[in-house]
Amino acid sequence: MNKDEGAQIVQIIEKSPAEKAGLRRGDIILSFNKQKITGANDVTKLVSEAMVGDKVELEILRNHTKQTITVTLGER
Repeated sequence: MNKDEGAQIVQIIEKSPAEKAGLRRGDIILSFNKQKITGANDVTKLVSEAMVGDKVELEILRNHTKQTITVTLGER
């Protein structure tokens, strides 16, 4: 993985959609609905363009292993 790939999760809010989906602090988001992520701004932009209740597929890297996790977006 290159340094310019992904966005590392630095905080998970308790009872948030991210926590409910199983995301963890330290996970690196590599893609959001198959769109490559190069930094945190990409994630923020894509989340803001999506609708509450949308199910999005995240490809993440956890402990050097890629995984796919589905998150149902909630309100901020």
